[in-house]
Order: sequence, then structure tokens, then C-alpha cells
Amino acid sequence: MVASQSMNSMRMSRSAVIQAIASFGPVSKASIATITGLSKQTVSEFVANLDSEGWVRTVGQTAGHAGRRAVLCEISRP
Repeated sequence: MVASQSMNSMRMSRSAVIQAIASFGPVSKASIATITGLSKQTVSEFVANLDSEGWVRTVGQTAGHAGRRAVLCEISRP
């Protein structure tokens, strides 16, 4: 029972990440975390998995502000 709830929660979280990228992309992982309410670490893990599966790709970095530049993600197009 707990395992199925956990898997369902993971599917919903993954779906939320995909929806955020599709709706707001190109978008940073930090912005995805804000949009979805998921932690930055969770978003990073989902984005890495989606990237390795070919669903998402990185398209550049933010510019024009101090600090580390955020990597932007978008849905991969065939």
C-alpha cells in the first residue's frame, strides 16, 4: 500500500515537472521548484532523468545577474 502511494506520488511529481516545463519553458530548475512546490533537489533529479530519457533538453543559461547562471530547460522536440 505504501509503495503504491509512493509510486503514485512520484508519477504526479514527474508529471508536474513536465507540465511546468511545457507551460513555462525554457525555464530554470529553480523556477520549476517554485512553480511545482517541489524541492530543488527533487526537481534536479526529475530533470536529469527526463534529460537522459530524451524528454527534456537544456537550451542555455540565464544572463545579466550576479551569481551562478541558471540552466534553462525545455521539452525536447523531435
